[in-house]
Amino acid sequence: MKTLYVGFRKFSHHPINPSEQIVSLLQEKGKDTLLLDVVYEEDAAVLLKKAKGYDAVIILALSPFAKEPVLERYAYNEMDSVQADNKGVLKTHEAIEKKGPASRTTDLEVSSLSQSLIREGEEAAIGLDPGRFVANECYYRCLKDHPHTLLIHVPLNEDHPIKETMQVALLAEEYIEGR
Repeated sequence: MKTLYVGFRKFSHHPINPSEQIVSLLQEKGKDTLLLDVVYEEDAAVLLKKAKGYDAVIILALSPFAKEPVLERYAYNEMDSVQADNKGVLKTHEAIEKKGPASRTTDLEVSSLSQSLIREGEEAAIGLDPGRFVANECYYRCLKDHPHTLLIHVPLNEDHPIKETMQVALLAEEYIEGR
């Protein structure tokens, strides 16, 4: 099974984006990666084009509110944030797909994945709301054609070490392959 890991560059007032650091470490380990610019619509288009050759996609995105990695079950058909993307675009209450469903769900059993992580000594919460920023848009669009997609929100480095968060992503890949 071929897996693509996706991360994002720094944005807003954050001096670094841990998802960018994790994707860089994964690339050093020989994993296929993609680094996106935190730009509405453009990032999703780049991701969809790249994802065509993959069986699974693991999207890693910063959540400054998370204290541990969060496995997101849903993606919502809405772009809505008080913060602009890296091109200065601000989206409020705008549909990702005008006639698309209100939400999409990963076909991965996140509860089972969470239990698998616990058995391996790793922690990850289960999320029901991925926000409405660029990562949610990428997740929503990717789930349409790639149901083996998972968004993992990653905490800031001081809240959870980068290498431990990377291990969660690697174990998620193992879980997906073993399904």
